[in-house]
Amino acid sequence: MAGKDVFFTLMLLAALALAAGCWLLDRRLEQAKKKLAEREQLLHETLERLRLAEIKLQPKPKTGSVEFEANLAQADLKQRLKGGDGPSKNVPEKYRLVAAMARRGLPAADIAEILEISPGEAEQLLKLVRVAQTES
Repeated sequence: MAGKDVFFTLMLLAALALAAGCWLLDRRLEQAKKKLAEREQLLHETLERLRLAEIKLQPKPKTGSVEFEANLAQADLKQRLKGGDGPSKNVPEKYRLVAAMARRGLPAADIAEILEISPGEAEQLLKLVRVAQTES
């Protein structure tokens, strides 16, 4: 009987050691999961900050110049569709006003203020007026 008791005690100790080992591994696994979750959260926050920084660094489109280019392209297309090389009858009022002010000698800054457009757009319009005058 003593041999069976010793064997049973050894088996019980081995089972307890195995259970303690499993418990320790489970604790380590839970700690590793917590660290992983914290690092994932930190990664997401960092990625969001980078995305916001990229958005801030991107140049914002100037709506005035985009609108101007669209109007100019539309006027050019209308003129070509009519088949005439001369000035189109449907030139937008803004272009006619710039041409009239340019003939009077107003600078781009004054034209921009009067028409409530950007100085860059006024400069572009003045260049177009000069080109049109040299072609005429």
